[in-house]
Amino acid sequence: MFFNMANAPEQSGFAYNAQMNGNKVETVRVLKSTDEGLFNKLQYAYDYDSEDRLVKKTVKRWNSVANTWENAYELKYTYAPDGYILVRRDWNKKTQKFDDAKQMMNYKMIMNNVMAVNTYELNKNNDYVMVNNVLIMNPQEDLHYAVTGNLGK
Repeated sequence: MFFNMANAPEQSGFAYNAQMNGNKVETVRVLKSTDEGLFNKLQYAYDYDSEDRLVKKTVKRWNSVANTWENAYELKYTYAPDGYILVRRDWNKKTQKFDDAKQMMNYKMIMNNVMAVNTYELNKNNDYVMVNNVLIMNPQEDLHYAVTGNLGK
């Protein structure tokens, strides 16, 4: 088990338990720290592709009544030579599967040390439309600058 690196669990309120497979994290369990002890809160499961890149993070919440983990949402990563796309799919209790993504973020290197982050949302026609964009500039490895825009709002 390891704890919040910034604070002890008594200060942060959380502790973390990671399961490793070699140098890859397979799962992380988040525990709520109280005076009474440690209690399950969240569980993260990670999947990787053949190039050891993260392709999926599944998040589960602890149901203390049923005493079991329940799906909450998943993050899926799709890679391209110049960046990646991230989508979040929420768990649907009625259908017992993850819904289609309602939002998508496209991270793309557009030149040396400049990344464009474009956020898209599904409209009523089920088309993704850009709702926000950010340029992240990193001229030095220890500094980050961001220029934001908000298209159409």
